[in-house]
Amino acid sequence: MSEIIKLPNGSNILLNNDGLEKYKANLDKIGISRPVRNVWASPHIVVKNSYDNLGHSFNSPGQVQEIEENIDFGTTIKIRKYLIKNGFAIAEAMDTAQRFFIGWTIAKKLIQKTSNTSSNIKFIAGASYDNISHPKNLDSICEAVIYQANFINDSGGIPILLPIPFLSKNNCSSDNYIKIYKSLIDGIDNQVYLHWLGEMFLPELKGY
Repeated sequence: MSEIIKLPNGSNILLNNDGLEKYKANLDKIGISRPVRNVWASPHIVVKNSYDNLGHSFNSPGQVQEIEENIDFGTTIKIRKYLIKNGFAIAEAMDTAQRFFIGWTIAKKLIQKTSNTSSNIKFIAGASYDNISHPKNLDSICEAVIYQANFINDSGGIPILLPIPFLSKNNCSSDNYIKIYKSLIDGIDNQVYLHWLGEMFLPELKGY
């Protein structure tokens, strides 16, 4: 199976899994068996050529509204459809270099679009507290994360709780960690996963 993805700059990406064809006959003999593990893909977003006009850099990608205006959602979702066709489930709004820049506004839209695309394939999505601009305490963070997690649940996905930099930045005690994670798990209506990133991905997580 192959798919040509047209990018905004006029070039194409050929996604091709023909390398698996030589195994197809043997796989057909085996037949369909129950998967032994689930595999999620965490695809990036695709931006329009107009994004170049922002004068952005990796560390200064632009304001959320500017980024949203320059996302090519059509191509972004087409890549997700290709992955789903090939048996992957989608891990949406989780890529570290992406999520901490795009925030909840864009993440929410991606989750909604992935929900409409995934049909009967369960997807997971990152739940954080970036729907509030200035978290003041653990209670406000819990409310924000629970809101996002339940939104993901309601959209047909499984929430995966992203790390909470507030805890390490404020040198919270182990009791605070236990309190907040217990509150989160108690407040979420359904299945939930916990996600971990080391400080090599986000320096603010040092000491987490």
